[in-house]
Amino acid sequence: MRLLWALGLFSALLHVTSCLLIGAFNIQCFGPKKSGIKDVNHKYEEARNIIKKIVLRYDIIVIQEVRCSDLKVTNRLMDLVNDGSDQFRHTVSDPLGPPSYKERYLFLYRKDKVSEKGSFQYDVEGFERPPFVVKFSSTETAVKEFVLIPIHTKPDHAVQEMNALVDVVKAAREKME
Repeated sequence: MRLLWALGLFSALLHVTSCLLIGAFNIQCFGPKKSGIKDVNHKYEEARNIIKKIVLRYDIIVIQEVRCSDLKVTNRLMDLVNDGSDQFRHTVSDPLGPPSYKERYLFLYRKDKVSEKGSFQYDVEGFERPPFVVKFSSTETAVKEFVLIPIHTKPDHAVQEMNALVDVVKAAREKME
């Protein structure tokens, strides 16, 4: 009887304290070819299917190196992931990085698990690709509101950029309260 009671309590606690699966993916130059916009020979079709499987594993995932001046590539990825449904939403940064290689951060999230409460681009010098700060809320977790701050560092400046995250966190606290 005690074992049955303990299992019931454990089961109830698991339900109360559900968690989110959060990931980050450096997709390495996700542009018109990998997205399928300009993939006339279907060379990247298998890659797209793998990307979709990876995204579907998570409740929130940030993708780095989304390469597009407009949002066609982002919209194509959303079509691929949602596949006729509306389970994922997204928020995307402005183009970042040096003029010769602009990329975006792209957050995809399950709308039934979380909602976006706001975002901003940290635009202080010192980063090759400045962090994109996004605040989320969830009714399914113990922590109801939280902020995610991805960073894609330049290898030669990784230590300095990671040390500068202290200032990014301070800015996030001020702007996201």
